[in-house]
Amino acid sequence: MIRVTIVGAGHYARSIVARKYAECPDCSLVGVISPRAPAERLHGTPLAGLPLVRNAVEWLSLHGPPGEGDVFDLCVHPDAILPAMRPLVGIGAVAFVLPKPPATTRAELDAILGFVRSGGLRVAVASQWHFSRVTAALRNAVAGLAAPLRVDANFSQSFSPEQLRFYTPYTALLPHMLQILHTAGLWQPRAADHISRHDSPTQLLAEISTAGPAAHIALMTNLVAPERTRRFTVTDAAGRRVDADFLGVFHDGVAAKYPAVEIDGHREEIVEDNIAVMVRQEIAGFLDGASYLDLDGYLPVNEMLLTLRG
Repeated sequence: MIRVTIVGAGHYARSIVARKYAECPDCSLVGVISPRAPAERLHGTPLAGLPLVRNAVEWLSLHGPPGEGDVFDLCVHPDAILPAMRPLVGIGAVAFVLPKPPATTRAELDAILGFVRSGGLRVAVASQWHFSRVTAALRNAVAGLAAPLRVDANFSQSFSPEQLRFYTPYTALLPHMLQILHTAGLWQPRAADHISRHDSPTQLLAEISTAGPAAHIALMTNLVAPERTRRFTVTDAAGRRVDADFLGVFHDGVAAKYPAVEIDGHREEIVEDNIAVMVRQEIAGFLDGASYLDLDGYLPVNEMLLTLRG
């Protein structure tokens, strides 16, 4: 049994990933670490009633030294990853789940890689589209298209003013699109790629001209869009088209809408909760060494982000 401690108390921690851990039969939630969140913030969520401590030293006093089965899921922003990890490693923690992207600059990425490798830490990266059957369905559909390919992707929604204090287009929805591009085999960055981008604190439009597999990629993300959009469209030289709608809608764990992939008039709905799939894969990996997305496996996607930032 894996014992999971959530680090952070934002919406994702409280209302999304905590529910998936609570539903996973091979792990248990044992506590929350947050330096400032009041206990009232956890009410009505799967974290309600769990011990809430402010730092690693308080966690140690309450739980004792971390064992092999203790995993710390860092539901924090990229610039808070190392400040959160260092004191936990100091009390003996060795297993972590990191948010995506782990780093937004080369210096941050090098520092995290050095820290993880020198400490022999076990690290999974919480990138759900790596595991998703929707991404696999897109990859399989694209394999039947004729080159050259054009990719148009739009991941957008309206973020609250509070969220916009912390998130940018590069840390909010762009990492989702980059993971899909990588897992579906649509972009392998090369030095000869031509990239243009127009960005603001809430929007990003990136155009990529590349030698392949896709010849042209257009990525759009808008953090003040009135509607939620999670869409990839891939068109080949003959005009044949694949539409992938990655938007799943869940209310209290019940699906109101599933993602779907459509090609040649055939629409396949993917009945899947991709975050639940990701959590189960991560827990299996920490239990018996099964495959999860580790930091080295995520590096190509993080490199895409650094390439786009310039």
